[in-house]
Amino acid sequence: MTNPTQQKLRRTSSIEQGLEQSKDNRTWVSPLVVWVVLVFALFFLAQIVRVFMQSGSTFMGWPNVLFTTHFYNDRFAFSIPLPSILMYSVYILVLCGVFGYLYKKFYLISVLERFGWMIIVAGAFSNLFERITWGAVLDYVGIFTGVFNLADAYILLGILILLLHNSKYSLKD
Repeated sequence: MTNPTQQKLRRTSSIEQGLEQSKDNRTWVSPLVVWVVLVFALFFLAQIVRVFMQSGSTFMGWPNVLFTTHFYNDRFAFSIPLPSILMYSVYILVLCGVFGYLYKKFYLISVLERFGWMIIVAGAFSNLFERITWGAVLDYVGIFTGVFNLADAYILLGILILLLHNSKYSLKD
């Protein structure tokens, strides 16, 4: 038999449950706040690096393998040509889906999964901010025949973390 409090917690989201737990444990700050602050820190780091690279800064690399360049990408991911309205619609739908998932599951997923999602969100916000503000994303690191930026690296690393973490658990089943 469950008491009314347990039934109420089952009906609420993961975020609401986590905030309730924070109140019950008398912590001075919710873990959610820490993650939000880290997302903004990563966002600002990507923007600082963008400004630094936009000013003409370079780094030594390996010719034709890893090099510095400046490419303003006004197209969708991987330079896929899409109409702007479709491109922004995809961004909004994907971000809404991610936030909906995190709203329900934030306190139920592991810290590593939270980190993966955190850096994906930071990268997505950084690229979206650049598109809205400057009309294009500045890609400045060339690797073989592709060009990317720090925000793209966040997204790829986050996806890799989630894939490896989830494959680790699926192998155990």
